[in-house]
Amino acid sequence: MTIHSFKSERQKNMLLGVGFIFMVVLWLASILFKTKLSDKTLIAELVPESLTYITISALFGLVGTIVTAFRCPRCHALKYIAKAFGNCFFMMLITSWYGYDMYVYFYPDKIISYDTEYKVVHPGPSKGKSGNCEAGLKIKDKHTGNWFNICYSNNKLGKERIRDYGEVWVKTRVNEAGSYLESYKVYPEKSYFSIPSPPTALQQLNKRVISFPRPD
Repeated sequence: MTIHSFKSERQKNMLLGVGFIFMVVLWLASILFKTKLSDKTLIAELVPESLTYITISALFGLVGTIVTAFRCPRCHALKYIAKAFGNCFFMMLITSWYGYDMYVYFYPDKIISYDTEYKVVHPGPSKGKSGNCEAGLKIKDKHTGNWFNICYSNNKLGKERIRDYGEVWVKTRVNEAGSYLESYKVYPEKSYFSIPSPPTALQQLNKRVISFPRPD
């Protein structure tokens, strides 16, 4: 009976270890996915992004503090409480970061497509510790008024015949929090420019039918 109990305990610990490793891998994968997602997401300027993440993390840290305060010894209460708050705060801060990007991607109000302008910049967006991309394709988002910045190499720009500026077709997921660039297609032979609308009086004049007397 003792050997059987030992084996059961060992199997239980093994299952708990495997479950813990699986949760850690899943957590890291979600962070990597959100990081990649943010490369093609623009958050509206009115959205309090950083404030939201910090507030949620502080509340989570407060919950961890309250739980720890009831469980730890009195002699080391302050030490354990401070440690619990810090661990819970930073854990939730890392987890909740890019939360608005996930919201835009998974819960769009609508999916729209339109033609807009682009421009090529050097250098491109940051690649973290690897430095910057050789070039960046900046695409104007009409929903937020900001620019997507897509990583490009000079070789890829040449293959796709992308000029320094021009017109591009885009498809985006949008809601009140921002925009996600789902797909795009550059028009190599077209230049983007805006044609101002003619005055109202001129529009009305163009709609009229003007008749001239026939010559005798």
